[in-house]
Amino acid sequence: MANIDDINDKDLCTKIVSINGKLLTNLYSVNEILKSCSTCTAISLAPAEDSCESACRGRCAEYYTDGSVGSLQVGDHIYTNDTCSDCVANGYYADAACRGSQGCFTVGAGCAITEISECR
Repeated sequence: MANIDDINDKDLCTKIVSINGKLLTNLYSVNEILKSCSTCTAISLAPAEDSCESACRGRCAEYYTDGSVGSLQVGDHIYTNDTCSDCVANGYYADAACRGSQGCFTVGAGCAITEISECR
């Protein structure tokens, strides 16, 4: 059977059928996976608590996302730190104010983008 030390710190984002010659079907438990498979990329956004209109005219600050900058989607997340572990506050965040092209992101529970609107 594979040793847990042979599994930890491995990038398990791609399909794996064996580790060190041991088929995954032979593994009965994995104690901990230490590495996140998502990326964490910096993005400039202007925040606002009250509305997209305010965010679209706001001042830019650096945030981070696990989505693709320039093509964020509902369900992607926005964070305050470069490890993508600390959620932003619920509210509105606009890339348009920071020379982005998508507009305004409404962020709800768990850092998740729940809506994307145009900045006018």
